[in-house]
Amino acid sequence: MKKIFILLTTVAALFWGYGKIDNPNNPPQQSYDLQGKVTRVADGDTFTITSNGQRYRIRMYGIDAPESSQKYGKESTKYLSNLILNKQVGIKIMDKDRYDRIIGKVFYNNQDINERMLESGHAWFYEYYAKNETGYKNAYEDARKNKKALWKDANPENPRDYRLKARKSN
Repeated sequence: MKKIFILLTTVAALFWGYGKIDNPNNPPQQSYDLQGKVTRVADGDTFTITSNGQRYRIRMYGIDAPESSQKYGKESTKYLSNLILNKQVGIKIMDKDRYDRIIGKVFYNNQDINERMLESGHAWFYEYYAKNETGYKNAYEDARKNKKALWKDANPENPRDYRLKARKSN
């Protein structure tokens, strides 16, 4: 009787766990510092989420997208919106910036959205802040080489340079 109980318990455990482990259609969930619904996309690297009734402004780690008023800015914003607007995302918090925004890696369905922005050619790699992100650097270089999105332009303007010019002219 004891052997039958052990056998039945083992079989039940196997069936209960079937499809939960090592199944590419059901990848293990990552652990996030913050999760919430994206309620607004400001531009290609900044958005707002709502989590437990609180709103948080998120600045995406390791990337710099064109400003909304800059060439390719609207395209970058639209691309990010299509990826995450009105969706539940996970944030791996890396830091906070001087504007009190959370700097983070963004995940939707276990995909690194920061890396997606780079590989699609809708953002620059912000190497100064993310030196060790070789995946980001490779995605960025591949997008440039293959002239994706903003890299179709012969001479795209780095968002950082664009912001510096705008400050000087004001």
